[in-house]
Amino acid sequence: MNNLIRNLVLAVLLIAVIAGAFYVSFKVSEKMLTPVKKLPTHYLITSEAVPVPPKAVSVEAKMVKPKVVPAKRVKGATIKCPYVVQLGAFAKRSNAQGLFDDLKEQGFEVHLSRVGRLNMVYCGGFNTKEEAEAYRKKLVAAGYQEAIIRRDY
Repeated sequence: MNNLIRNLVLAVLLIAVIAGAFYVSFKVSEKMLTPVKKLPTHYLITSEAVPVPPKAVSVEAKMVKPKVVPAKRVKGATIKCPYVVQLGAFAKRSNAQGLFDDLKEQGFEVHLSRVGRLNMVYCGGFNTKEEAEAYRKKLVAAGYQEAIIRRDY
C-alpha cells in the first residue's frame, strides 16, 4: 500500500512538472511574439479619410529628367525577342509538362524551361509588347486566363 501511494504521488508530481513546463514555454513564446512597440492608431486610414491635395510643384522640378542607366548585359549576349507570354510556373515538372502538352495539342507554339527551381511554360519570343499582347489575347480566348506578358530571362 505504501508503494502505491508513493507511485501515485510521483505520477501526480511528474504531471505537474510537465504541465508547468508547457505553461512556462507558452508564456515565454507569447512574450517573444508580442510586438515591443504598438503602432499608433492615428496612422490608420479609415473609410472617412479625406485625400490630401498634393503640394504645388515648381516648373523646374517637373522638367528634371531621370538619369537613364542601361541594363547590364553579358558580353556577346543579345536578346532577339525580349517578350514572352507566360502561362505557368510550376515546382513539379509533371504539372508543367501537362500544361505544355495541352497547349501543344491546341496548336500553340509553346516552350518549357527550368528557371531556378521553377518549370516555366511560356509561348513565343516576341519583338514588341503589342505582338505579345495579341498572342496573349488568343490564349485567353482559348481559356488560359492566367496568361501574362513578361520580359524573357
